[in-house]
Amino acid sequence: MNFSIFKSDTTRFLGVLDCFKSLRFRRKYHEPGEFEIHLPDRLENIKFLSVDNLIHRDDIKETGIIEKVSIKNRNLVVAGRLLSCCLDNCYIDAIYNIFNLTYGEVMQKLVENHGKDSYLNPLLNIDNIYKGTQTFNAQISYKNLLSVLVTLSKTSNIGFKVYLDPIKQFWQFKSYIGANRSVLQTMSSPIIFSDEYGNLSGESYIFDKTNYKNHALVLGEGEGESRTKCYIDMRKCDSEPKRYMIVDAKDIKREDGMSDSDYQGLLYNRGLDKLAENAIVENFDADAVTGLQWEYLKNWNLGDMVTIESKAWGISIDKRITEVEEIYENGAVKIIPTFGTQAPETLNLDSLH
Repeated sequence: MNFSIFKSDTTRFLGVLDCFKSLRFRRKYHEPGEFEIHLPDRLENIKFLSVDNLIHRDDIKETGIIEKVSIKNRNLVVAGRLLSCCLDNCYIDAIYNIFNLTYGEVMQKLVENHGKDSYLNPLLNIDNIYKGTQTFNAQISYKNLLSVLVTLSKTSNIGFKVYLDPIKQFWQFKSYIGANRSVLQTMSSPIIFSDEYGNLSGESYIFDKTNYKNHALVLGEGEGESRTKCYIDMRKCDSEPKRYMIVDAKDIKREDGMSDSDYQGLLYNRGLDKLAENAIVENFDADAVTGLQWEYLKNWNLGDMVTIESKAWGISIDKRITEVEEIYENGAVKIIPTFGTQAPETLNLDSLH
């Protein structure tokens, strides 16, 4: 594997890194990934791999920025995060009342308006945007840009990243959706991780209804009986018992000229977010053994929806690959995908306010 090295402030090409002792490269679907490289402490390596330089992989269009350098026992270690971490330096310094925009459109709007507010300016550009079809209403104001994008990504299942385009000499922001490779779809060959195929180990399963809620009363502006109310019923059928929760949404402000229906839409979306936090939890976690039936990057990739199952337990669940960790050491390669999250997903759009 080769890495191209660039200066971050000019995107000037410095050379190619093709020799190292070990490498850990961790890609993430919903947030910045990370990397760590070990190599000899030769002077040319120390000058070559200095803080703020970029390391770029053209095979997957991923770029990291070196944030840490350490030298000990004749060993040089360089580490950092993948380039979407740059959005952590940007701040949303306005109030957005969003109505009926898709999650991808909101992500694009926020990056266009606030993604150049850091030391990046004027390098950040907009690449392809996956807009999606799911829309929402929300009030977004005065928050860190990266934290908002992470929340939007986890809520919508739209991934995002920032990478270097060496030809255009821009840093590119891109949102995307992974391919559906589960057994129920018919557009592509399904990918199945299963004990039957010998490509799973350490399986664990949980079904938890402890905190489940299906009916919300959302309280907006006002006091006492005059307080604005919004009711949300998410029961699957009328015979399902109601499990109530109350949502305090007084922080959602009615702006001048905002209609009652628009304000109700903001309250409704807040209620949906809170109900999502209290959904039924069903998780199937396992370690994947790769390189048997299907090959990483050729048959499956970060963000893809795949099927994982246990024939022994009679369980089958479709999950998205949200992380891929690549480890290269002593001539051996290990690929470790993560299915979904290790803990129940929390879809908390309060962080947008």
